[in-house]
Amino acid sequence: MLPIVTRNANDRAYLLALGAALFQEPTFKIANSQIPEELLWILGGQGEAEHLALPDAQSPPAQAFPSAGTYVLRHDDLYLLFNAGPSDMDERGSHRH
Repeated sequence: MLPIVTRNANDRAYLLALGAALFQEPTFKIANSQIPEELLWILGGQGEAEHLALPDAQSPPAQAFPSAGTYVLRHDDLYLLFNAGPSDMDERGSHRH
């Protein structure tokens, strides 16, 4: 999904806002964030109302996705992602950073 307005290449928070409103999922809502223009263009006033009605969820300080070998640590707006999955993809080779 491409942004509708000019954004920093690493800013994907608008996707979380869309997902929060679309799926009624408060864990996708970023507390104290502004409603992105994409939400208004794609979901309209109803999407805005649904997003505003969702409670602000607190993100956990850590999250594990062991099947993927991915682990995330969080402190305020700082995130650290560990990718501890296998680097050999069925003997096809790969590398990771």
